[in-house]
Amino acid sequence: MVAGKPSVHQRAVIPCHLVDLISLSEVFTVGQFLGSSRALIKDIGTRDKVPIVMGCGAHYIHMLLRGSVRIPEPDPAALHQV
Repeated sequence: MVAGKPSVHQRAVIPCHLVDLISLSEVFTVGQFLGSSRALIKDIGTRDKVPIVMGCGAHYIHMLLRGSVRIPEPDPAALHQV
């Protein structure tokens, strides 16, 4: 996501994770988001900090909070047809 992301100054003051993680030409699946987010949330918790999740799509937040079902990885050939 590139809309509404924190400025460089804001990111220097408040730690932000998963910002500018991939380029716009790369695929970032819900599964990848969940793996990265859960690892960060666990790490932040071990430091007695409270993670704040924001800025991603409602579907991603729902999957993070409510759990996920097994979602297959996208078919690269199908992605090129879109």
